[in-house]
Amino acid sequence: MKVEKECPICGKKYMAYINRLEIGRETTCSRECSYIYRGNKHKGICVKDLTGKIFGRLTVLIITDVRGGNGSARWVCRCSCGRKVTVSAKELLGGSTRSCGCIRRRNGGIQKHGDGYLRELAPGHPRANARGYVYQHRLVMERILGRSLILGEVVHHEDGNRANNDPSNLRLFPSDNAHQDYHRRQRAALNTEASP
Repeated sequence: MKVEKECPICGKKYMAYINRLEIGRETTCSRECSYIYRGNKHKGICVKDLTGKIFGRLTVLIITDVRGGNGSARWVCRCSCGRKVTVSAKELLGGSTRSCGCIRRRNGGIQKHGDGYLRELAPGHPRANARGYVYQHRLVMERILGRSLILGEVVHHEDGNRANNDPSNLRLFPSDNAHQDYHRRQRAALNTEASP
């Protein structure tokens, strides 16, 4: 008896015998897809054809022979701005890469992080993360001081709004202990005002 199955390599529908599927045969639609599947199976990779698919501003053009660090297939994509970029299937399917980087540049290199802080694109900065971003309040304080912040120095937001990086709203503490002491004194002052 046959059942309809989708090829894990090209996505094409094909008919396969149930008894052959049970013993691990007929896992793909054709001999060509079988070679690709068997060649990648030992790495745990199952390459699905993404050619022509659109992810954000990226249109997938062709697969490369190169694999990402996690074994994920890498694809050449064209961004809607016209640039070509190579991206892993994991980044495309996971949604972490949606453009060649033009979205980041269009936003002025500033993004709001989930913790409420703003990060600014500064690729050459010693405190930049893997994507080249640095907390904006630290950059603003460095511009005020005219020097890099020393390891351990903490920049505090006076109004508690982590996205308000106006110089008048920022205060520098020499250490995290000094910063925590400041918060303890603030809470103590609030408690004494609240009590009758």
